[in-house]
Amino acid sequence: MKENIASGLPPAPPLLDSVNFNGFDQFFYKGENLNGNVDGSIGMCSFWLRLNGGDGVSQSIFESVNGAIQIQRVVANRIGISLYGSGGLLAVVQTASNFLASPTWLHVLASWDTTNQQYEMYINDALEQNHVPFNAGTILYSTGAFTIGKRSTSSSSFLNGCLSDLYINMTEKLDFSIEANRRLFTDANGNRISLGSQGQLPTGNPPIIYMNGNENTFHLNLGSGGPFINLGSVIGCDNEPPS
Repeated sequence: MKENIASGLPPAPPLLDSVNFNGFDQFFYKGENLNGNVDGSIGMCSFWLRLNGGDGVSQSIFESVNGAIQIQRVVANRIGISLYGSGGLLAVVQTASNFLASPTWLHVLASWDTTNQQYEMYINDALEQNHVPFNAGTILYSTGAFTIGKRSTSSSSFLNGCLSDLYINMTEKLDFSIEANRRLFTDANGNRISLGSQGQLPTGNPPIIYMNGNENTFHLNLGSGGPFINLGSVIGCDNEPPS
């Protein structure tokens, strides 16, 4: 390592493209609707998650203030997505396996279609879905504010872990049973790949949320939905997903 000639100290380590939530007071917040956001029935998400603690405790990853879409690690230690319409719950999609705190990064990949009641979830390229469809209908995507890293309606369910490459698309869906579509998000060895400067590479269009950057830039959202506010000073993670 070369020394900083001006100070005589070694250079600071580079900032990594991942952020760390401490599990009790750090989160991102957007107090209004996402730019261009409308209600719909399809969507998909992809993100890297490293759970640092809080086993047996609900941990929110992303949700709208009215709870119409909730992505979380639930009390039962499963990763799940809940989707709501005007008449109530449309579907719950959860992993079949439990996921506990570990130094290993998890790649979460999921898609949904609440009109045709089609749901998929993969963890590290392995099919993990255990879905419970309730009713067909339209997801109330466009109602209210949004949080990343805590429950939107209370000071609870804080995320205790690291996030990287948070991709949430509320207007497009891919069939992840087709391996070529999964390769748009990871390589054949399960490693992280570039999704483009705005997350546009998987479909040709930027998703409404694409967060990829360091502790100073992650919350700005490279997708089309507009920036979030970094509340609680979310810091950088000490490593990144495999690439």
